[in-house]
Amino acid sequence: MHEEKLGHRIEQFNNSLATLEAAVKWENDSENMARDSTIQRFEYTLEMGWKLLQYILKDERVALPVSSPRAVIKAAHATGLIADGDNWIRALDDRNDMSHMYSGGESEGIYRRIKDVYVDIFIQLRELVNEQYI
Repeated sequence: MHEEKLGHRIEQFNNSLATLEAAVKWENDSENMARDSTIQRFEYTLEMGWKLLQYILKDERVALPVSSPRAVIKAAHATGLIADGDNWIRALDDRNDMSHMYSGGESEGIYRRIKDVYVDIFIQLRELVNEQYI
């Protein structure tokens, strides 16, 4: 494994997750600012997460039919790299839906899932890579 490159990807993911964790704890900031900031941090943390999974799968020589985020997440779940494939896919769908949302009500549901579900699946990935790859 290219330890340096993997280490860099893990560091990028860990840094993006740290900013997301900080955003979900902002309760005394403007409600819309906190929500919007959290959603943006979620989007780039998800991006870093699936790309980290892709790198690990390729390094472990797992054949990927295509390198789309959905295919990577499914392969990571099938190989046991992540436990909660359904919520990873839902996170991906929510990320994709964000570009088509124009009302705060729709984004509020995603904001709640970020706080209640998605941060936890990202933390699980961080714990796994920090234990097995650092």
